[in-house]
Formats: sequence, structure tokens, C-alpha cells
Amino acid sequence: DADFDQLRSSAPTETSVLTANMAIDDAEIEIRIEGTPLAAEPEVAAELNLSGLTLDRYAPHLGEFDLEDLGGILAIQVSTQVRARTDGHFDADTDFRIELEDPAGARDLAAIHADRVNWSGNFRATVAAGPDASPSVTGTSNLQVAGLDIRHRVKSVRLLALDDFAVEGAVLDESGDMRFDSLVLTALELLRYDEEVEPTLQIARMMLENVVVTAMPAVDIDKVAVDSAIVRVQRQADGSIRLVTEVVEDFRRSPSVAMSEPAEADVVDTEDARPLLFRVGEIDLGEGSRVLVSDASVEPAFSSSFDFRTFRLTGIGNVDPASPAHLVLDIEQEDAARIAGEGDLALFGDERNADLTVTLKNFDLTQVSSYVPAYHIQRGRLSVDSRAK
Repeated sequence: DADFDQLRSSAPTETSVLTANMAIDDAEIEIRIEGTPLAAEPEVAAELNLSGLTLDRYAPHLGEFDLEDLGGILAIQVSTQVRARTDGHFDADTDFRIELEDPAGARDLAAIHADRVNWSGNFRATVAAGPDASPSVTGTSNLQVAGLDIRHRVKSVRLLALDDFAVEGAVLDESGDMRFDSLVLTALELLRYDEEVEPTLQIARMMLENVVVTAMPAVDIDKVAVDSAIVRVQRQADGSIRLVTEVVEDFRRSPSVAMSEPAEADVVDTEDARPLLFRVGEIDLGEGSRVLVSDASVEPAFSSSFDFRTFRLTGIGNVDPASPAHLVLDIEQEDAARIAGEGDLALFGDERNADLTVTLKNFDLTQVSSYVPAYHIQRGRLSVDSRAK
């Protein structure tokens, strides 16, 4: 049904109202438009509420995205106010909220599912008078993805699992730069067979603070903080890294990767391509992080664990290649050996260099026998104080 209430040129300042309610398949749509379109400075406010739109019905119309097994229920709420000024400028102020319940889709070897996706925010736009005028757009938004799961479509492999991903305080400024107060990932897992409990990588929580992305292109991050990261590296008898090698090879052979490989005529001249500039103020790997290593390609097989008591890297990036990053680390191997170091690393200049002080304490030399088969070390421990430049 629809209803329209007055539009009279004899009373241009009186408010006109249009309302409409409709249904498309299972979706409900409500529209309300009101304002003074005939006034000297016309103003119009519009609201759109859409709920219950089932995405699987519209999968055939999304061919350009090349998605299969599309699913989920979409809801959209949009309210906008538009004002035309006497100087020819247009101002628009829009609030929006987009919700996806149980979204799913697949492409090539990856099947994606999430419990919920919420995106909300506000955008403001001003369009100046004149045919060549470009709009000035600013905005803020927040994004949350809960229960994200990406699986291998052929093998019983979970590629990625994530309890929660949240982007807080995203701001689009007039220059086109995007800024984020924080990006937070909670309970991240990468690469795990279905029958296994332990993934190749798991992170309890990771936060990126004060992120700026520009069109230069450039990325600036004040701090990356990682809590309780555990990495499992399992080298098999044939030299491959368990699960990592096979998944990488699977996707390298996938149709989209093969199609995306540039033809000789499409290769971009690297001299004209602008490199990505980046800066990270600090990377802090919190206590509780570990690397577990096993190697079945050597005899005898090697296995060990490395606990990170401290890992802090500050000032890394290529914005100022001559400025070195500063590294502080303290790693313990199986409650016995310990390696500690501190110093500067210049990795992105024309001349790469380092100035590090490194201390190794109580290292068990019998572990070397696996990699130097000509020498069998029965016992012994090594301690070293060194400075490397």
C-alpha cells in the first residue's frame, strides 16, 4: 500500500509526505519520504527499512561476483536528509545500518560462513554547484563480524576461524583517507584438519590501533598488540610443511588464480608502479606466545618449543628507509636454553644493515646432531655473548 499527502506550489513550505509498504518474496520494505521539495531551499528526509531478504533467491543475479551457495538474510535501515541551498550546493546526511544473519557463499576452493555481520555508520556529502564539481564525502562507521568460518570445499580443512572481528571508529575524511581507531580480532585460528584440535596458528586476541589507509598507497599503524599467539610448524619426511604446503598448492592451481595471472601484454611497468608505503609504530607479542617446531625430515627427528617472554619491534617501515627499527626479544626454549637480543635493524633502505647484541644461554648441543649427521654430539651445552653488525 502507498499514501501521499499534499504537494502544492501555492504552499511551498508545507511538508509533503509519501509512505509505501511492499513485499518482495519474503522481504518487507517500508519507505517514508517527507519534506518541502518546492521551497526556496528544498529539504527532503527519506527512510528505508528492508527486512527478511533471503540472499539465495538472488544468487543468479550476482554473476559478476562469481559466488556459489549464496545464503543469508539481509536487513537494511537507511535514513537520509538532503538539502538544496540557494547557492547551488547540495548537502546530504545519511545514517545506515546493514545486518546479515547467517551469511554464506563459496568461490573456487573456499566456502565462507558467518553467524552475523553488522555494519553501521553515518556519511555526509556536499556537492558544489557546476557540472565539473566533485562531491566532498566524510563519514564514520563500525563493522562487526561474528563467528566467521572459511573452509576448504574439497578437503576436511578449516582454513580460518574467528570468533569476532570488529572495526571501531572508522572515519572517511575529505581527502579520501580512511582511519580506524582499532581493528580487533578475537580467537583467530588458521589451518586445521577437522579431526584435529590444534590449528597451525592460533591467536587469542590481536589489536591494531590507530590505522590510516591512504590512496598513495600507504598504511600507517600505531601499534599491533598480539596476545597468546601459538604457531605450530610441522615439517614432514618429504620436506613439506604439514597442511601449509598442500593448501598453498591447492589454491595456486585454483581457476581464479590461473585466470588472474597476467598475460605478457598486461604486465605493468614496475618503474611506473608506486610502491606501498607503510609504517608500524610498534609490534608487541605478549607473553604466552609460543612456536612449536617438529621436523621429521631429519634423523633423528627434531622437536622443540620456543616461548616468547618478550618480542617488541618498534619503528618498522619504509616511509623513512634510513631510520632503523628497534628489536627487543627474550625467548626461552623448553625451560632450558634462552636467547635474548636487542638492537637496530635497517631493512628497507638501499643498504640493509643491523647492529644487534645477542646472548645465548644453555643451548643443548645434541639438537644439532639432527642437522649435521656427520657429527653425532652426545652431550654439551653452549652459551654465547655476541654483538653483530
